[in-house]
Amino acid sequence: MAERWQERGNTAQIAAAIASAVSCALAIAAVTVAFLHIQNNKQITRESSARHHFRSYLEAGLRHPNYAVPDYQQISSKKDDIFVYAMFVANLLYACEEILESFPMDQAWQSTCQGHIDIHAGFICENFKDGGFILSTYSERLRALLVRARAVGKSAGYCI
Repeated sequence: MAERWQERGNTAQIAAAIASAVSCALAIAAVTVAFLHIQNNKQITRESSARHHFRSYLEAGLRHPNYAVPDYQQISSKKDDIFVYAMFVANLLYACEEILESFPMDQAWQSTCQGHIDIHAGFICENFKDGGFILSTYSERLRALLVRARAVGKSAGYCI
């Protein structure tokens, strides 16, 4: 027959093991919650940044309405205008790339970007061809919009 102190010792060891297991499970749960919280904050920050970039593009359009709805033939005939216009379009493409990467399943954002990019089909046809800007530097989602804009430009007679 076991001594009384041995029985209590075994019970204490079992209780300590259970307490250790519970503490370990709680620690794992806390780390998991912290990781998920950090991931969620990263996504919120990315989405906020993408919206900010698109808003900046829209503000640039208010400052330069002739670039927002361009007469590409007129703009391309002036060296200073074409440089500023190229930066305007680059700003649009960067904003759309951020939007498309931050909201990959949002069809409304994709349509919004496509509509804005299509407005610049003349510039895109002229500059996104052999020897122009390199399409491979853009994300797959943005490349798809640029290819469609080139098709719009072709049907409008901008592309050769």
